[in-house]
Amino acid sequence: MELFRYRPFARGLQEIQEQTIYFAPREDLNDPAAEGFLNVYWQGDRIAWEGLFRNYVCSLYNAIKLYLLQAEHSVIKESAVMIDIHRFDDVPAGKTLEKLGDTFLQCENVKQLTIDLSEGKPRISRDELLFFLYTFHLRALLEVLNAFIDADYNEESFVEFRDKLTLSIQERRLPSLKAFLKEDIVARQKILHGMISKHEDYYTMCVAEISDKQKKTWMSVACNFPKMYIDYLENLIHPETYVACFSASGNNNAMWGQYADNHTGVCLIYDTHTSNGNECIALRKKYGVSSSGEEYKKYVDEVCYPVNYGGNVCEANFFTMLGRLNSQQLHGWLASKDGKRSCCLNAIYDQEDKWRKEYWKLLYDRYCHKTKEWEYEQEYRLLLINFFFDYTKRETRVIKYHFADLKGIILGAKMSPENRMMIVDAIEKQCRKYGRDDFKVYVAEYDHNTDSIIKRPLYG
Repeated sequence: MELFRYRPFARGLQEIQEQTIYFAPREDLNDPAAEGFLNVYWQGDRIAWEGLFRNYVCSLYNAIKLYLLQAEHSVIKESAVMIDIHRFDDVPAGKTLEKLGDTFLQCENVKQLTIDLSEGKPRISRDELLFFLYTFHLRALLEVLNAFIDADYNEESFVEFRDKLTLSIQERRLPSLKAFLKEDIVARQKILHGMISKHEDYYTMCVAEISDKQKKTWMSVACNFPKMYIDYLENLIHPETYVACFSASGNNNAMWGQYADNHTGVCLIYDTHTSNGNECIALRKKYGVSSSGEEYKKYVDEVCYPVNYGGNVCEANFFTMLGRLNSQQLHGWLASKDGKRSCCLNAIYDQEDKWRKEYWKLLYDRYCHKTKEWEYEQEYRLLLINFFFDYTKRETRVIKYHFADLKGIILGAKMSPENRMMIVDAIEKQCRKYGRDDFKVYVAEYDHNTDSIIKRPLYG
């Protein structure tokens, strides 16, 4: 099967000279809001909800500790979720966190909310959970400040803020949510989305008026931590995934304009091979590391996944899809202090092989889904998953391919003569290196008879 990869001139030249394919992060894709999107919801028993709320208050404690250490806002944001709150169990900090979690879970509104969310196991949307976190965030903040002061952190302004917060909190008992939770989830979400949007708009306006860097950081923790926390929560489901894009079409005018720098770039023609019923390209990837840090690499077949356009958005229950956590961490989230397991933990372990297949299928589905408007691209994707090895640095996401799998190239209709010669020279050099005489070089041009882009052999 032929797959086409549209590239600007410089990147296309590099891809030929170095025999590499670059994998882009989600935020660099042309529709980052929708691509890779996962509609996460929360549906669990009391153990699961208590685990989440315990983690929330401990994560807030950790965020304030980082703030007091004058950490950058980006560091606090990247550490918004304390993945393993039990890692300090053997040191004094562990006792502080345990007591903090116990105290917070005994707060009247937190206790009532936990009961309401576990009875009947209603499905809770992202906006709903965010609203609930905002509802008791000030109580969580107060408990965290008390924990610091109990641990002898008595800086005057810190104590003063705690005292003012204590006086300002007029905690009213929340009405039972049972009637609200019986409403359709779409209707519930519509009600809360507007309220949350107003809060976020007001917060953004307030932060924009603050010039002091540390004050801005404090505002983000004191006022906007619920959103920071939920944004990171979703990262616990799947590892970061990077994408290399191809198309089944080599004569798409719009794609020449968009991805090949207005027809001045190049289109590389890859020839896939079939392995286990899938179209694949072999890539040279890491498979191990020596004791001295030397990386071992070999060529492995990577599946070219077809993109699905439109249809249902991928969704997942947070409590049953915590695939990035090890067994100890899972028990920290989904088991009680006395060792009782949540039904959500049982859902993972009772049919582990089935769960694992569904987990990875969900990852491939979410990263190979686009809205209907992009259907003309006829896209296929290679995925690079940040799982066994770290691919966060850009240079680690430039992966070698077999030159034999590059069948040919199409030069853009508006490519300059100088750039054309540079591409041809690079191809000739590679062909001499690998002893190839079957490489195809084409030039794209507009055919007015068919009103379309066609390709003709160079010098043909």
